Amino acid sequence: MKFKVLTTEEELNNYRKITNAFIDVLLPLSYLKRSKVVAVVNKKDEIRGGFVIVMQGPFRTLQSIPKKTDHINNALKGNVGEITGLWLDPRFKDCRSSLKFWLRFYWELLSSGKSDYVYAYSLRKPKLGLLYKAGRPKVLFRGQTKILEGMDMPEKESVEILSMKNLALAPLTSPHFILRRLWGNRKLSISFAKF
Repeated sequence: MKFKVLTTEEELNNYRKITNAFIDVLLPLSYLKRSKVVAVVNKKDEIRGGFVIVMQGPFRTLQSIPKKTDHINNALKGNVGEITGLWLDPRFKDCRSSLKFWLRFYWELLSSGKSDYVYAYSLRKPKLGLLYKAGRPKVLFRGQTKILEGMDMPEKESVEILSMKNLALAPLTSPHFILRRLWGNRKLSISFAKF
């Protein structure tokens, strides 16, 4: 398992087609061209996961919200980026690969210079929401979103914003998140209540 930043049109087009099978959205090529696309590749240089970091708007997650409120507008006053296209092939979900993936993702976000990131996930996939929960995000919108380019139908999603300050503290406030990636889903014998 290694990481590769995709830059060519051929690489980005390949990434969006493979990613579509995992997230049910065919991300527009023009959107990926203005983003940082980090792919997980195997020894044969085949894409097996990745994520997209969008540094400047417009952001798809915000465009999908049917009606923006003052609550949403106030939350977006910082230096905001967007996370999308996040997935990892089940064949790479062993503890070592999973930890390596999340540490790279964590590093990319913290080193980006952004104060916050917006993202969305399907309410049909609550496990993804649990992964983001370690960073104590705020919900901007929850419900049926608008159809955007690359989507076949509207989706019920949670659109959230994640503070980089909260993410930086996640190893302290949610140590179980890292430990689960070190030891998998086995029950941990460590009791944090004792500390």
